[in-house]
Amino acid sequence: MSEKEPVLVIKDLSVRFAVGSGLVRRAKGYVQAVNSVSFTIAKGETLGLVGESGSGKTTVGRAIVRVNDPHEGSIVLDGHELVGLSPSQMRPLRRKVQMVFQDPYSSLDPRQTVRQILTEPLRTHKLPLVNSQGEDRISELLSLVGLDPAFASRYPHQFSGGQRQRVGIARALAVEPDLIVCDEPISALDVSIQAQVVNLLESLKQRLGIAYLFIAHDLAVVRHISDRVAVMYLGGIVEIASSEELYENPRHPYTLALLSAVPVPDSAVEKTRRRTILKGDIPSPTNMPSGCAFHTRCPLREKLGNPEICSSVRPELISYPTSKDEHLIACHFPDEKLINHFLQEKDGSR
Repeated sequence: MSEKEPVLVIKDLSVRFAVGSGLVRRAKGYVQAVNSVSFTIAKGETLGLVGESGSGKTTVGRAIVRVNDPHEGSIVLDGHELVGLSPSQMRPLRRKVQMVFQDPYSSLDPRQTVRQILTEPLRTHKLPLVNSQGEDRISELLSLVGLDPAFASRYPHQFSGGQRQRVGIARALAVEPDLIVCDEPISALDVSIQAQVVNLLESLKQRLGIAYLFIAHDLAVVRHISDRVAVMYLGGIVEIASSEELYENPRHPYTLALLSAVPVPDSAVEKTRRRTILKGDIPSPTNMPSGCAFHTRCPLREKLGNPEICSSVRPELISYPTSKDEHLIACHFPDEKLINHFLQEKDGSR
């Protein structure tokens, strides 16, 4: 973990949603969307959060900005506990954390010009419309994200998808936050534009010292932009490590499966490289498996003879000793010899 001061500390965060039935939608049960998640983000750091659809990534991001209220746990932002705050108590802290959304078009008001869109957060938080040099703050924000200040009079429909996302980033930057939650910020963009937006986010981090929670399913992009990566499965984190360590030395069977699905540009390597194919579907969060949430699909557990501990005891996220950085794994069998033995058997079976 980074030695810098943390901007965000999440501990044992859980979020659940009521499942209703009947005309009055009475709650008949709950969906455990996030289950006891803990991590930190240091100032100026990017933490990538990856996992399959439905793993709880977006719910974590929305809980941080208090769109979703946590059921349990703690969210400390710049030393301030956010859980339990009323809307009026939360208001002055909202400028410290902003969000960039997946769909840049639906996240912008089509009836407002770019100037109106960027002016709104400044007025909400009573911030000046001119910078310290007396220059127009809107023009400064547009220049910061690589857009012509003359575009301030345009409407969202007059921009390309990549330009609209730049406007969304400028809106997040307007209140000078310490943390930006990026919720799949490039998945709705053309592949040719994605790299430009990622490079913009990286340059802004270097220039402004912003921290990011970068939520995505594209592991290649996450590797490029992230300092550390957290892997989620069915509402819980199964592995956290530095980007280099996680991609070069994955320890959790689910992480191995995710990485094996990432295509490799070299066709010869693509044909011969190891693959981990998961059996079955992700269990329903309304009927969570006992023990390890991954045990119903875990190929390593099957190779080990289906030990009972996997289906009866939930593994804690504990440190695995490495030669470089802290590496946390939620698995009963994170031993390197077992993992390597499992991979060798897979190679021999091809």
